[in-house]
Amino acid sequence: EEPVSSSSSSETPAMWLSRCLEYLDTMTLNNNESTRPNRMTFLHLLKLCAYSQSPDAGDIAQELLSRIQVLDLISTQQQQQQSSQNNNHNIIIHPSTYIKVMDCWKTSAWSSRQGAASSAQSFLNRIQAQCSKNTTMIRNGKNDINNDYTTRSAYYSPMQQRLQKESNENINYNDDHDNNDRNEDKTTSLFYNDNLFPNRQVFHHILIRTCSFTRLREDKPKALQIAFDTYHEMIDSSIIPPGWEIYSSLLQCCRHLCTTPQHRYELSQTVFEAACQHGKVNSKLLDELKKTNNSLYRSYQPSPEHSIYTT
Repeated sequence: EEPVSSSSSSETPAMWLSRCLEYLDTMTLNNNESTRPNRMTFLHLLKLCAYSQSPDAGDIAQELLSRIQVLDLISTQQQQQQSSQNNNHNIIIHPSTYIKVMDCWKTSAWSSRQGAASSAQSFLNRIQAQCSKNTTMIRNGKNDINNDYTTRSAYYSPMQQRLQKESNENINYNDDHDNNDRNEDKTTSLFYNDNLFPNRQVFHHILIRTCSFTRLREDKPKALQIAFDTYHEMIDSSIIPPGWEIYSSLLQCCRHLCTTPQHRYELSQTVFEAACQHGKVNSKLLDELKKTNNSLYRSYQPSPEHSIYTT
């Protein structure tokens, strides 16, 4: 009899991950609470997905995320049936879950998945939409969408506000379960996750890192543009101050994505000057500068104003 290990040796990471999705669906359809996958099941699979070296890691991770959202919705509905005291039911997923999905897109970029950086950027836009509180007022069976930006409106560029508006317009609300309460005002927060707001810098950093991991030659110009658009978005928002890690990843983008040595030299010089201006220079950033622009590294004169350490 042929050993299991040899029969599975020809199975690619994408095939294995796809089979895991089928098992998850089977576990869910069994309608047995003891076999239903829990949050740790999904987090473990997301971690395996990130280490799979599969170009499909990002796509499969988002499929896993959609299943987490379905289970959270089921849990919310069960809680709603058990207790009607709380009218505000959010679909809340921990930020670490989104971080793992972003890491999977980084894996896809490294494994030469076409358009991985663009897909990661689209996913980041969805995450950012959840940082703005959206509510729907159900009055007499009619939906009236209200956007409560309050303290957050100043943090969004016109493009982000447009994306947010389009997201709101595309949301379909189902209020069939409110037939008995149509004459009452109900407020339901949808998709809003306050835990995501302070983690935006992490999401932006992973996106820039994803760009730096891009290996397809035809994708490199677009990935370079996305990386610097993301950085400028952080600067413009002012609520997401870039740390030294951001500048280190931007230098990696210069090293891996610039098409000519001259372009790499000029762009890396601009990045390092910005890091100096914002006082984000440390030994790790200098190590990255040495790999990317050795001549600039050799000519650099350290200054206390450039360092993240106060002396």
